[in-house]
Amino acid sequence: MIKDPQPIGTFVIVLNPQGQVLLGKRKNSYKSGFYGFPGGRIELGEPVVEAARREVTEETGMKLSELRFVGVIREN
Repeated sequence: MIKDPQPIGTFVIVLNPQGQVLLGKRKNSYKSGFYGFPGGRIELGEPVVEAARREVTEETGMKLSELRFVGVIREN
């Protein structure tokens, strides 16, 4: 098994028709106890958009019909 040399994460900004943003309180994960967007780690070789879609479904049960890649951010 090949191990990912540097874990990379993804997050999704989910908006409803009223322009409200979906946040969840993180638990048993990165930044536990804080509120944040749904997201998580990208698996080795997984396309970014598919990872984002998978993470939203895993964390919220929602299946996204439309997803748009916006950009990349690096946190040290």
